[in-house]
Amino acid sequence: MGGPEDTPWPKEPVGVAPLFRERARSMRSKLQTIDAEGTMKDSPTLVVYEKPTCRTCRKMVKLLQENGIDFERLNYFIEPLPRTKLRELLKKMGIGPRGLLRTREKIYKEMGLKDPEISDEEILDALVEHPELIERPIIERGDRAVLGRPVDRVLDLL
Repeated sequence: MGGPEDTPWPKEPVGVAPLFRERARSMRSKLQTIDAEGTMKDSPTLVVYEKPTCRTCRKMVKLLQENGIDFERLNYFIEPLPRTKLRELLKKMGIGPRGLLRTREKIYKEMGLKDPEISDEEILDALVEHPELIERPIIERGDRAVLGRPVDRVLDLL
């Protein structure tokens, strides 16, 4: 009769990594679009806005690299995000500025950002002035973006 190799079960454990690999494999061939003239073009680039020392950011980068997904990295501590880019990312994620705040940061408490009376504009000012307040990583592709927590949220963009 059949041995273990004949079983219909997957050879690797079911989890995020196999799901990601399967989806990435099928999507890699679809990362091109056809423009108005019928010419094949690469789809918009995947951009990871990160802090390289962040554990979750490193997990995201590793996941993308291991699965052969091309992407650009932007360290927003070295290249700060301008207010207009933050607004654009928030719109693409469908969240307000409060949704991007790292509430455990010391500066969050010092600035009293928990106060519901603080406006979105004031929070946006704080995010621009103090990039450590920005939750990370943020992954953007074309007209969509997600907060990469947990890291498998990047699947929404593939």
